Amino acid sequence: MIKHPKITANQIISNKEVYQMFSTVKEKAKRNPLFIMEKDNFGTVILSYEDFIQILNGNTEKFNLE
Repeated sequence: MIKHPKITANQIISNKEVYQMFSTVKEKAKRNPLFIMEKDNFGTVILSYEDFIQILNGNTEKFNLE
């Protein structure tokens, strides 16, 4: 079964925001993964390197998976 994260509104950004404010996006991604909307669907997830390593090691507690 595939688990999905609980996503809050402040974790959703548009493509346009990513292009216009990339340094801000990088800082936000250090705190929580960000979900980029592309044509009304989630298209990309940006996360910190530390979070990536946690996921690779099977530690997903931080991500509130359902």
